[in-house]
Amino acid sequence: MQKFNLTFRTGSNKDSGFTLLELLVAMLMVSMVTIIIAQALKLSINAWDRAQREGDTFQARTAIPSLLRKQLDSIVKEKIFAPGQAPQKLVFIGNEKGLSFFTTYTPMAGNLTGLLRITYVHDKQESILFLYQKLILTLEDLNDTYCPLSEVWDSQLEPSGKIVGINMFNVRYGSGKSYADIDSDSVKNIWEDKKNPYPGSIFLDFQTMGKRIASNPELWQFNIGT
Repeated sequence: MQKFNLTFRTGSNKDSGFTLLELLVAMLMVSMVTIIIAQALKLSINAWDRAQREGDTFQARTAIPSLLRKQLDSIVKEKIFAPGQAPQKLVFIGNEKGLSFFTTYTPMAGNLTGLLRITYVHDKQESILFLYQKLILTLEDLNDTYCPLSEVWDSQLEPSGKIVGINMFNVRYGSGKSYADIDSDSVKNIWEDKKNPYPGSIFLDFQTMGKRIASNPELWQFNIGT
């Protein structure tokens, strides 16, 4: 075993070995490096833990409004199901629980193509957002029993998506297409306008909630069919 010869150098003493001062300085440097490494590791662990907590929430915060915008941009208000038939009016439903409409937009990875009835339903107590999709092929498919927001819904249509951690999904409806209309009397929590079956704009108060951290509430505006 190697032994260190601790001596004090005086005058011209050339004996090999570490002095006590040199050893103390080396120990101090090792301690400082250890502290720096420990702090860097702690920061890395905290960053990883935060990414794990907020990852799905961040994706939902950006993906859901983006999907809704694309679906509303491709909204369909009427459709002819057979040659010679008059166009069939397609109903828009909007209330405090969510909204339902017809669109031709579907994500590229989706299995459904063509005309779809899309319904968003928010469970405020459980902070869950349900997404329903119904492929429309015949007039029978337009029946409101397939719409979860309808009073005649038969509960047979299963949700195609279930997003947990949606703390806020408050939808309001306006007749105009301007963001300034949000403070006007024309913006309602329920859309019931027989003259204008479709609103001009939809305003969404949206917030996601992670395991311990909630995102900042965001206000989104969507113009119908633009």
